[in-house]
Amino acid sequence: MIEEEYAKSKDAADYRAFLLEQEKHAEEQRGREAAERVQIEREIKKAKQQADKEDIADRRLQDRKLEIEKMKRDLLMQKQQLLQNVGYAQQCMGNEIKSEMWLQ
Repeated sequence: MIEEEYAKSKDAADYRAFLLEQEKHAEEQRGREAAERVQIEREIKKAKQQADKEDIADRRLQDRKLEIEKMKRDLLMQKQQLLQNVGYAQQCMGNEIKSEMWLQ
């Protein structure tokens, strides 16, 4: 009887130790998984920030290119306007010379 109860108690203690060991391993596993999740989230956040920086840089570059193109068009329009003004001035000077010739 005592031996049976001792065996039962020993089995129960062994079983409790086994359960505690399993719980310990499960807790360690949950801790590792949580640490991995945190690491993955950090990497994702870092990658997203890098992508955002690159996107901002690309947009700035594109904006600069568009601004340069606009400036080129504006300068071309100014050049054409100046050439028209020069042409008009030359025409007016030619008319003045012709009119002076008639006056003499």
